[in-house]
Amino acid sequence: MKSFYHTRSAALVAVLFFMSCNNAPVNNMHSASLGSSGKKATPQPTDLKFMYDVYALGIYKIQLAQEAQIRSTSPQTIAIAKRVVDAHSNINATIGEITSPFNLAFRADITEGQKRTWKSLVMQKGWLFDKAFATVITNEALHERQLLQNEGGALNDEKLKMIATKYAGFLEDQVQLINALIPVIEKRISALPPANKKIKK
Repeated sequence: MKSFYHTRSAALVAVLFFMSCNNAPVNNMHSASLGSSGKKATPQPTDLKFMYDVYALGIYKIQLAQEAQIRSTSPQTIAIAKRVVDAHSNINATIGEITSPFNLAFRADITEGQKRTWKSLVMQKGWLFDKAFATVITNEALHERQLLQNEGGALNDEKLKMIATKYAGFLEDQVQLINALIPVIEKRISALPPANKKIKK
């Protein structure tokens, strides 16, 4: 099986980076113009940053969740992963609709730190994989809550406000499902032979 950053689909490849957000991280950039209107409009900086951050996180979490759908044997983990993929795909599609009239550039990869996390995740097998996936998603939820707290209240676009509200609701559901799954994972791991309980680094 090929790694996700060698087999990216078009829907997951492009992390939106708006040209006016000069302080956002950039890797492998190239310019592109979207939309048929030809109009050049610049949303408010707070809206731009929110869209960039949410879209980028969505790309990353979709990739992690797709690995869980492939590698996990736990129906609970697979169900959570599907919810992650569906939710972030819908959010990113809405952001794509909002940004379609604007001039954008694309970043064709996730960050180096995210790649390291992904590599560590895919090294795990069985229930250790599920534990690693749950840990990563839990850690990302802390980041996402902070993002919504810091940026969600300053939005101007009504569609983005709706995204922020839906995102917060999805995030809380995700956290509850992960919290319910973790004891199941720990019980399964506790039954493993000692040599099979160590997470690979």
